[in-house]
Amino acid sequence: MDAFALESDHLADFKRPRAYYFVDDLPKNPSGKIQKFKLREDEADVDPEAETIAS
Repeated sequence: MDAFALESDHLADFKRPRAYYFVDDLPKNPSGKIQKFKLREDEADVDPEAETIAS
């Protein structure tokens, strides 16, 4: 079963992500926490026609 299809059955439209972005690894600081601001910066640099799965 496709996880994206399962999500659409159980979540309201406003709670579903607009798109999914797949990355090879997550940026982390020295203590191992994910640096979310770097993910947001990378998302702004992503080509809108790149490989994404729209919800």
